[in-house]
Amino acid sequence: MSELKQKVVFEQHLNMPKHDDTGLVPGQSFESERGFTPANETENRELEQAVETAVIPKKKRWGFRSLIVGGLGLAAWQGVDTIWTAWQSADWLTLGWGALVAGGAGMGLAALTREFLALRRLRNRQTEKDVAQELADNNEIGKPNRFVKNWPSKA
Repeated sequence: MSELKQKVVFEQHLNMPKHDDTGLVPGQSFESERGFTPANETENRELEQAVETAVIPKKKRWGFRSLIVGGLGLAAWQGVDTIWTAWQSADWLTLGWGALVAGGAGMGLAALTREFLALRRLRNRQTEKDVAQELADNNEIGKPNRFVKNWPSKA
């Protein structure tokens, strides 16, 4: 290849106006009788519902939780038993792999714990926002005092 660049030929002449493709259209006036609502309002409602369903606690399922905790307990016991047996029999390769898997499981458990704690804090904040909104809507005397007095302890 040569070090010199090839010439560039432009198809637009210098005297021609440039086309502006910004996507703008002329303004439209709407009749007040038709009732205009922006499309973003419905999207916002859907997003709010999705957030509320993720944050608001659901029905407790103790059976499912007990199966998960039991399975995790058995897996932890198996890991401890494998590492202990490898230590006693001086099987260093098995001990190394067991320690590696246990470390990875510990890191995963720590990440899940952080996420659950963050969700709990978010749920508590949402509950506080709901209570504050309810107090603001009702305009009752005396109830906001108890609500506000609890803030310093939560900070």
